Amino acid sequence: MSTSTDGQLCYGIELEEGGEIPWEDEDFEDWYAREILEIDTSEMEYKERSKVYDSIKIDCLYHCCYDEPMYILYIKGTELTASRGCPEKVDMEDLSKAITSESIVDLIKVADMIYPEHEPAAWILSSMWG
Repeated sequence: MSTSTDGQLCYGIELEEGGEIPWEDEDFEDWYAREILEIDTSEMEYKERSKVYDSIKIDCLYHCCYDEPMYILYIKGTELTASRGCPEKVDMEDLSKAITSESIVDLIKVADMIYPEHEPAAWILSSMWG
């Protein structure tokens, strides 16, 4: 049996290869809630925490491989994954609906915090080997 990669498409900003990310030891949503929204989710009930998480318009995607992950900050709703043997049709109009001025501001705010020299946001095609 062989190992294959999954194709990944999203609209976001690729972070510096080998760079450190501040949410390395926790979920991105918990870090974002605490550092950006200034909300502590650790003592919240599931429904209350879910509301906070649902308000977050960006997320972090790992690419390359699990042993040496690289990161892309992306706008939620723009991601699509396809595994070997399971092609996916891409509806760019539908994927693009998630790109709003508010989501772009959120994306750039976090990228500026952790990697000020980042490239502009763009559609990024990557793969994850695992």
